[in-house]
Order: sequence, then structure tokens, then C-alpha cells
Amino acid sequence: METESYKRSSNATLKAPIGVQILVNNICNHSCFYCSSGAVQQEESSNKYSAMSNENAYEFVDIISRDINPYYAVCTGGEPTLSMKPLSALMMGFKQKNIPTHLNTNLTAVSGEEFNDLILLLKRCNSSVLTSLPHYDGAVYKKITSKDDINLFYNNLNSLISEDINITVNMVVHKLNHKDVYHTGKLLFEKYGLKNFAATPLVVSSNNLFPNKNIVLKPDELFDVFRDLLRLNSDLNMQVDCLEVIPRCSIPEDIRYNASGLFKRACSAGSSTLLIDYLGFIRPCSFFPEVNDDKYNILKTPFSEIWEYLKPYRDNEHISDECKTCYEIEDCNGGCRVFGVDKDGFTGSDSRITGPIFKTAKNEIEKLSPNNIYSFNKDMKFRKEQRDIYTFFNGQISNRSSIIFVTYGFKQFCENFIKETRNYFTLDDVVNAAGVENKEKITELMKYLLQKKYIYPANKHDLTTSSEPLGE
Repeated sequence: METESYKRSSNATLKAPIGVQILVNNICNHSCFYCSSGAVQQEESSNKYSAMSNENAYEFVDIISRDINPYYAVCTGGEPTLSMKPLSALMMGFKQKNIPTHLNTNLTAVSGEEFNDLILLLKRCNSSVLTSLPHYDGAVYKKITSKDDINLFYNNLNSLISEDINITVNMVVHKLNHKDVYHTGKLLFEKYGLKNFAATPLVVSSNNLFPNKNIVLKPDELFDVFRDLLRLNSDLNMQVDCLEVIPRCSIPEDIRYNASGLFKRACSAGSSTLLIDYLGFIRPCSFFPEVNDDKYNILKTPFSEIWEYLKPYRDNEHISDECKTCYEIEDCNGGCRVFGVDKDGFTGSDSRITGPIFKTAKNEIEKLSPNNIYSFNKDMKFRKEQRDIYTFFNGQISNRSSIIFVTYGFKQFCENFIKETRNYFTLDDVVNAAGVENKEKITELMKYLLQKKYIYPANKHDLTTSSEPLGE
């Protein structure tokens, strides 16, 4: 086995993004001032908004599965459940193509039998849900969303949890709610049994309905939010997250290195993920301005040509030379691209960056023990990128570091090894299979795969005992 073949190669490149976000519509029943999609309220004139047609939904499935073959797709909006027919066509179509599909929804656009139909769709497609709760209190919730439907949110949330649907609640944080992150997460845990909770700073972009920089958190306020998330993790064992890319160098060391893996997102805009709107236009992510040039339209231009237009993102042309010297560049990829953009285009790197990190105090989440039993991540898949180069994907949505480039030889070794061990093995098993002379390199490899969540201790993961090859 080529023991060096699992690390990212400067010559390796993705043939297509690992994941796609699909904007089903640009209409919403809420009117949150921080909306990154620029959605139009449901009550406004119909000529101000649009949604994907059923015909386009079927065509999207065919083009995306054939030309992109992503590891996953996310249906979003607007509020996608206001367009149930194209949403259902997308989700069921991707299911038939063996592409996992996930849903972003505010949980308040449908109720009664319509919501029961949504639950059935989610269960058929084995889809997870990302929803948003701006505040636990109805009065503050209404001030932010302009709607008095928080009880419907709680009822529908309870229904999804009761149906064992994997759901994460995200709280977009700003001046109006940043002091209530811990209380909101704790209430959701204690009253509804929620396990996954995120708090994400508001991002002011050209798509916000009412961009107002005065409501954006100052660094110290944001770091207090992160400390509240870590408290939820330590006090209640909740899985916590931040859905926005935060430059590693801007985070104080006392919270930068934490066992919960909170700051694990690297900017993937245009490089490993992208957004496709309801008309077929592609842009790097939802924070970027809308485009109307047909050369970026997946219904009118071959995807391979559009992917080539986005090559500067994959070549890291928008990352400063200073960032490229950072020891932890892989963990944030230079921060969020939107923070380096103004009305005239790119002006530089993320404005929150403070300088490169030349040494690290990273904690190993798990210590490697020769006596521990491990298993490969049951959600791990592979995709051929070029010649004998493949990517391995560990199942973590919207995470640039969720992939590694490997050679065909390494992929084949993993498949054969899983068959032989039925996916239960020790460090010594791997060393014996690869050759004792490679023990030092194998130990390094195992630590890397453990850190990147490609393998898990057997008693801490829902393991598979399948001897089938890894899925493509």
C-alpha cells in the first residue's frame, strides 16, 4: 500500500463539487432582516418572486446526477416547502440516483396534512433537516421574523424529533439575540430532546433584505456565543456547531482548540460546493450576488464549462499569500470569501483575519491506542476525480475538510481490508496488512484518519459490519 497516498495533493483537483445547494424558490413566509437569499415575502406581488418548475426539477436531477455526481444535495430557499411539488420531485429524483438529499426549512410554512406529507417525504429520502430558530421567546421571535408562528415551529419540531428525523436547529446570532444562545439551546434540549444545535453569526451580504452593520456582533460578543455553545456541549452533551467559516487566527486560543470540533469549517465556496438557483444560474454560495449571465446557467451551458469559470476558487486565487503560510490554512481555507468582497468585487482576504498561525496547540480528539478496536465511517464514500485519483468523503455536509484525495491503490486497499476484517480492526491489524516495515507511517495515517473522522473507535460510532466495498 502507498502509505503517503491519503494526503491532499497539490496536483489533485475536483472534477466537480462534492455538494450542491439548490435554491427551490425565492419566496418565504418569514421576513428575517438577515436573510442571505434575498427572499421575497409570500404576501408580496407574485411578479416579485419565482419558484422552480416541475419540469426544471426533473431536468436538474438528470444534469446534476450525470455531470456533477455530488456526494449530497441540499434543498433550500427562500422557504422550499412553499413549493412542495418541485421540492418532492428533486428529493425523490435524487433518491433514485442514490444522492443523499437534505432540507433547509423554517418549519412554519406547512402544517396539518401538508406537514405529514413532508415527514413522509423526509423519511422516504432518509433526509436530515436544518431549521432556524432566531429566539426561544415569542415576542423576540416575532420581532425578527415578522411572524407570530413560534408555537407552530415548536409543534413541528417536536413531530420531527418524535419521528427520529435527524434535525439541527440553527440560531443566526446578532445584537438582538446573542445573549440568549445558551438558554435557547438548553430549552430545546430539555423540552424537546434536541441533540444538535448551532449558532451562526449574521453575515452582511448584498442579498440581505435590510443590511445593517450595526446589528453585527463585535468579536468579543461573538466569542461569548462560542463559549455558550461549548457550555451546551460540556453541560448537556449537545452536538454544537457554527455554520459560518471563522478564520482560525481570529479565534482566541482558549476556545480555538476544543474537543467538540466546533471550528471545523473551511470555506468551500466555488471550490467544493456551489449554489444553483431555481432558474439554473450557478454562484459560489448563497452569500454571493445573484447572476443572470447564461454562461453560468446549468440549463444552457455545459457544467464542465461553468466549473472551469470557477477555477480561481479551486486555485485559491482569492486567498492572500500571508494566509497560505498559515499552519492551519486547511482548517478555514483563509476564512469566508464574502468578507473579502465589496460592490467592486474581490478586495482581499477575509477582513477578520489577524495573521498566520506558525505553530499549533491542536488537541487530538482521540488518542490512538494499539488495543482499541476501530471501524471505517459507515457514511464514507468515494468518487473518481482524475485518472487514478479518487476522493474519500466522510459524510460531513458543507465541510471542505470532509474530503481527502487518495490513489486507486489506497482505495483498493481499504475495500479489501473492510472485507477481510468486516470493518472491525486494531492498529496492529492495519500494520500487518500493510507491512510491518510501514508501522510508523501507518500510525501517522491512522491518526490522520481518526482526526478527519474517516475511522472511529468501535464503541463510539454506529458501525457497519458490512463487507461490501465503499459506495460511489
